[in-house]
Amino acid sequence: MAGSLTRRQAIAGGAVGVAAAVAGGVGLVRAGVLPGRYRLARTLGACDVGVPATTVAPGPTRFGTFGSERRGRTVGYGVAWPPGSGPGDRLPVCLLLHAAAGDHRAPFDRLRMHHHLAQAVGGERLRPLALASADGRGSSWRPASGDDPFADATRALAASLPGGAVVNLAKGCHDGVFWQRQAPAQLRFLAAAVGR
Repeated sequence: MAGSLTRRQAIAGGAVGVAAAVAGGVGLVRAGVLPGRYRLARTLGACDVGVPATTVAPGPTRFGTFGSERRGRTVGYGVAWPPGSGPGDRLPVCLLLHAAAGDHRAPFDRLRMHHHLAQAVGGERLRPLALASADGRGSSWRPASGDDPFADATRALAASLPGGAVVNLAKGCHDGVFWQRQAPAQLRFLAAAVGR
């Protein structure tokens, strides 16, 4: 009969259709159109970067609150000093911004930045610096057309920097494991920069 499909052709056609649908779905998830981008990245191994061990005990860390006239509410804050320093010491300060779902404690409780600070400046002759965070709960970054994800903008910035600039684009996901993996090098860079 003209125009009819054999069973083998129908199965092959169905398999091609399923493969195309899966590939299209994966593409839409990667683009952020469909949910599940981080789960897909983890499944594909894009998030397997590991967290560096910290062996140096952190310096003092303090948490508190202050009344913010600008925000119209009480705001939580955290400050961490490197080992050998503490409240009252005049140090450069690096402000840590937490993720949308976090608060002022997240850089310390979830990312262990005070431990990474101790590790970064503990064994090297780098100028110590303090880390501070403030609760920005209720505000966040949202993807917008032509302004998502970060990697393309970072590559464009890197290309426009003068010679000698060091840019490191690393494997990983936009999650706590990735940020902890990057923290030692970032903190060493900051300590070296403020020590000049």
